[in-house]
Order: sequence, then structure tokens, then C-alpha cells
Amino acid sequence: MALGQWGLALAGRLDRRRPRSGVHAALADHRRYERQIDRLHQRHLFDGGLHRLNDGEINLATVVMHRTEVARLLARTVAAGGYRIRPAVMREIVVEGRRRTVFEFPLFDLIVHGVVADLLTDLALPRLWPSVYSYRAGTSWMAGVSALAAYLRRHRRERPDPRTRGLYVLRRDVDAYTDSIPLGASSEIWGQLDAALASDEGARGWLPPTQADRRLIQEVVRPTVLSDDAAPATRLRGVATGQPIASVCFNLYLADLDRELGAVPGGFYARYSDDLVFCHPDADVARAASERLDELMVGLRLRFNEAKRHDLYLTGAGRAAAQWPEARGTTSLSFLGMLVSHDGTVALGRRKTRGLLRDARRRAANTARAVEGEDEDMRGRAVSRVLGGLLDPNDPFLAGSAAPLLARVVTDRHQLDALDHQLAGIVATAVSGRAGPQAFRGAPYRRIRSEWGLRSVRRARDRGGTRRRN
Repeated sequence: MALGQWGLALAGRLDRRRPRSGVHAALADHRRYERQIDRLHQRHLFDGGLHRLNDGEINLATVVMHRTEVARLLARTVAAGGYRIRPAVMREIVVEGRRRTVFEFPLFDLIVHGVVADLLTDLALPRLWPSVYSYRAGTSWMAGVSALAAYLRRHRRERPDPRTRGLYVLRRDVDAYTDSIPLGASSEIWGQLDAALASDEGARGWLPPTQADRRLIQEVVRPTVLSDDAAPATRLRGVATGQPIASVCFNLYLADLDRELGAVPGGFYARYSDDLVFCHPDADVARAASERLDELMVGLRLRFNEAKRHDLYLTGAGRAAAQWPEARGTTSLSFLGMLVSHDGTVALGRRKTRGLLRDARRRAANTARAVEGEDEDMRGRAVSRVLGGLLDPNDPFLAGSAAPLLARVVTDRHQLDALDHQLAGIVATAVSGRAGPQAFRGAPYRRIRSEWGLRSVRRARDRGGTRRRN
């Protein structure tokens, strides 16, 4: 069916009037659909999605070319209550070596999904505790690590006598959070969403969501999928993985837990999706918090991953605590892939460090092969330049790498010094062809820094810290 014919069939005789504010007005705003089309366009500009994503004979490329027309037609259809989300197809993909099931929807459903998710994200934001660092525009997960480090430094600063220092730490991870969030009629998620939908009630011109609006939101939150026998089935547990509504549910479903743990006087609480940490200097308070967490999880019909359940006692000596012998003594915490020491210094975790060095070796080896036959200085400068790019925190293509962390989060100077030496060794190996300490015989460390120009992560961090202090 041609786009114009599809549009006429979709639009029909629809009411174009819109209330001035409220959920219904937002869902009827064609600009939201235009923005979602633009996002899909940017996301799939180079991966073939412009032609792969489709709805019948209409693909994303066609929708982009007729962006305003499609947005207006979708907005009017949703406003009239005539849009229905179709069943999703479940696909398995491999992410970082793990198999994950994702939900695939037709193209127009993807657009409507994005609009509903964006609206709920905005409405849910006031209900989120400030220490929730997942999936919030303008808030990075790195801020959660920095907040934990600041709390540890404050604890240390307020207790000059090392014998009085010590924090009880609860580390918890929700087991299979994606697939476990209840979506039945009695799920807490509906009460959370109702409160969010009423958040701007009382504003000028506000009208409540219509029944059709609520039905559409419910269809987005609780997906219908095609089962093995191709019969549609409504999921009663587990959100639509791979769709933006999943992030809304991840943040919102534990909102009551966040408020209760985050309000404990003298404590620290942070959460990123299913990963949470709680700290307190009083063993009785920490034990009570642990028991309360378990109670709340029962009420939410979730459970913690026992393999990742840790009760810890954080001190400089890593000693055990007489007040809570079950809490294991430690000198550092792992949180969101970073290692935070008892004194508040932050280092890359093992996985992130291995990933950085692995990427550096691959880039260095590829560059050395590309300039094979050139003189040693030329090869050294080329490899150093490539690794310097890998360490550039302002490169938008490296936003998910270790570069921004080294520049803005990591404060462990010992680790930075070690990384400087390891990266220089990678350059020396790539240029000389020798492994281990022998590589520096042909390519001395000072030469790699001063003549070949390899970036120093320690110096860059020191300069950044100086700028922030001034």
C-alpha cells in the first residue's frame, strides 16, 4: 500500500482538537512522533536499519522522507483512540558473550513505543530518588560512583582516629530483573504509573488520560508476543527487553524501595537498575536495612541474586567486625565496574582494565602492520598517535570506553601510573617486535613519551584535577 493510501486509511475522520495539557495532549502532539522518527533515523543511519525496519511495504527510509506527514497521522490516530500495538516477535541476540531475548515490533509500533516511553520517563522523573543513576537524561552512572567515593572520603575525614572508621556495606543485585518484573493486574507497576500519570494534575487546561490512552500505555508496558504456535500471548512477567519502556520500568518499579533506603539518616544508598549499594557506620542499622530489603523484595515479588549478595565491613585494614561477624572485611568495593577503596579513591575494575589493554594491543598491532617497512621513529609515532586517540575522553565514539573514566572518574594514581607503563610497553612491543621488559631495550620509555608523543593518563588526570580545583 502506498504511503498516501496508508495515511488515508489510518487517519479516517479523526477529531483534531487537543487539550492544552495532560497525558492525552502529549500523546496527540505530532512533534513527539517526529522526534522519535529522528532518533530512529540517527540510530540506524549506518547499520542498514533504514531499509531493514519496516511495517509492511513501508520502511524507515520512506518514513524519514515523509516524516511530518507520518508523525501527524500517528498522532491523530493515537488521539482518536484508534491505535493498537501489535504482538512482538521475540529474538535471541548475543551481547558480550551472553544470550539475550529482545522484542521486535513493526516500525510504526516502534515509533509509538518510543513516544509513550519518553512521556512516561518525563512523568516518572519526579518520583525517582536522586540516588537512582540509571537511564536518566543528564545523569551518568559515573555520578553514582563519584557519590559513593565522596561519602567514603567524608566518613574518613570526620573520623581522624583510624580505629573509629568502618562502614557496613550491603551489595545486592536483583535476580533476572528484566524477566521478573510482574505485569499482572496486581503488580505494583500500575500504581506507580497511575501516580506518574497524575503528576501534573491541576495544571491549566489539564485533562485526565482517556481510557484509550491507558489502554495504549498498558499495551506498551505489558507486551503481547507471538508464542511458538504463532498465537498471541500477553506476558504477565518481564518487560519488553530492547525497547525504551524497559528502562522506565527498571527505574520506577523499585521507587518505593529507593525512597525508604535513601532516607536512612547517616547512610549512603545508590542504585543502577538492578544493582544497589547501601552503606552505614552502624551495624544494627545495616542489619535492619538488610532485613527490610528482603521484606520489600517479597512484597514486590522479586528476589536477590544470592551469588551476588554480599555483606561487607569496609576499613583500611580489611578487618572483620565484632559487631557483625558475618560481614566480610574488605578494603574496597566493586560498584558498576569500578573499584572504590576505603579512602574514596576510584580505580577501573578488572574487566574494564582488561578491555582497555586488549583494545590497545589490537590497535597497536594493526597500526604497526600498516606502517611496516617505515623507520622506527615513524612506526613509534604512528602507534603512539593511535593509542592517544584511544585515550581521548572527548571523542564521541569512545563514550562507552575507559577514556572518559580515566579522565574524569579514576583517582587512583597508582593505577594510572601502572597503566602508563603498560601502555608504553604495548607501544614498545608493537614497534620492536619484542615482548615483556626486553621491548624497552629497543624503545626506551622516555623516548616513547618525549619523542613519539604517547599520551600519559596520569598527567592528563592531574591536569584535569587541577583545573577542577581552581
